[in-house]
Amino acid sequence: MNLQEIEVQPVRLSDQERYQTLMRQHHYLGDLPKISETVWYVASWRDQWVALLSFSASALKCAARDQWIGWDLRHRYSRLKLIVNNSRFLILPEWHVTNLGSRVLALCERRLSRDWETIFGHGVLLMETFVDARHFRGTVYRAANWVYVGDTRGYRRIRHGYSAMPESPKMVFIKPLVDDAQRLLSGANLPLKIGVPSEYVIRNVLIRVAPAQLDHALQRWNETYGEKDQSLAIDGKTMCNALDEEGCPVHILSVVGHETKICHAQKKSALCP
Repeated sequence: MNLQEIEVQPVRLSDQERYQTLMRQHHYLGDLPKISETVWYVASWRDQWVALLSFSASALKCAARDQWIGWDLRHRYSRLKLIVNNSRFLILPEWHVTNLGSRVLALCERRLSRDWETIFGHGVLLMETFVDARHFRGTVYRAANWVYVGDTRGYRRIRHGYSAMPESPKMVFIKPLVDDAQRLLSGANLPLKIGVPSEYVIRNVLIRVAPAQLDHALQRWNETYGEKDQSLAIDGKTMCNALDEEGCPVHILSVVGHETKICHAQKKSALCP
């Protein structure tokens, strides 16, 4: 096999069932559903599938990774979207070829940020993965120049928080996608294009606002404009086929009282892609 002939592409919609079936059959952890921001990749050689990968949202907390970055709590929550987790990596049984794994990881590295920008509207700066030392030593990641930064404490995330007792700690590996990823993730300012409206932009704004001051401002607003309403609903929509003078989509943000059904405020804005 000539490794230069390996190609990596996102899994097509028509191939997703095949992808998940192979993951269930051959990966020791089974398959994963697509949750939040996730991209599945297939590596092929002359149209034959040789490896499957999943990249998804980063871990909310990881002491080894966070210490390497050097960010504080506020920066972590506002910039987690700039880290992706290699949540699955499967080389199919008949394709265990020397250097194939590191070649596939390198090809993913070259295109990952561009794909994330195209699909989710923002690039990424860092890749992470967690290796179970009971089964593996992270050899393929080391060969691809990923950096081992430490181990997890062994607690796993469950539906209502984290497990009560530690299980097997995982080895943590990271791979910067740009030379100054550490500085960008931990710095005071982030010189990256951020699109709106989106969930993470709203979250980033809210975590920068003092909760008591926000609550006080909302109470005063409600006393003045919506005293008959016990609660307000804030919602935004993109108006179908509505464009402003410059041809940009028009967005409407409205504030409606739950009890009176009155629209207390409405803001129109336009955002060009």
